Amino acid sequence: MNQLIQDPDQELENKLGNVSLDRADLYQLLIRAVQFPTLMLAESLWNGSYYSKVEKSVQWVNDREGIYQASLEKLKKVAENKTGNDPVKLLKKMKEDYTHLFLTPNQTVVSPFETDYGQIAQDLVVESLNKVYNKENCYILPDSNESIDHICTEFSFLSHLCLQEGISWKNGEVVAAKKWKMKQRAFTVHHLRKWGISFFENVGIHAELEAYQAIASVGKMFMILEHGN
Repeated sequence: MNQLIQDPDQELENKLGNVSLDRADLYQLLIRAVQFPTLMLAESLWNGSYYSKVEKSVQWVNDREGIYQASLEKLKKVAENKTGNDPVKLLKKMKEDYTHLFLTPNQTVVSPFETDYGQIAQDLVVESLNKVYNKENCYILPDSNESIDHICTEFSFLSHLCLQEGISWKNGEVVAAKKWKMKQRAFTVHHLRKWGISFFENVGIHAELEAYQAIASVGKMFMILEHGN
């Protein structure tokens, strides 16, 4: 019986597409974790579904190198330890820690804004971000309440670029896929590389709750890999 043999180039493009889509998913998962906590987030951390989604998103690199293993173990323990006893109690603790980290007036422990990192003037950072975002009209999110230099906004933009790269690889559009990859690299070099790792390091240092310590560990490892991507 004749068996279909997949073209090596097509197989590679499919794998690259899967990696890009997994990275897009992980950006979205981290956005959920860095935004003000919801019951849905607390439930997913408590029942292990958040851990499972993160594990799936990093499997392509973790199976080979194991570099996410320690971070995944921390996230898994949040569910195994049933932190907070139930999702509602966990959510209450997450809101308290989130406020401590990001929202206490004049005492914010960790800034989620790029303009608070580095030596570049705020107006120059905002101008640069606006210029990049405006080039991608399909990215504009009219319902977004986040500042353009908020880490969730930058993650959302990179998730969009990764998604477009993944779709292009899947469709065999090599030139387009490489174009989307170059856009990711340019944005990372000019923006996220300057503060992404520091942000998650600070969260990990100052978070009091096991859940946020685990999220910080995953986020820091992802940023390290993305900075070298």
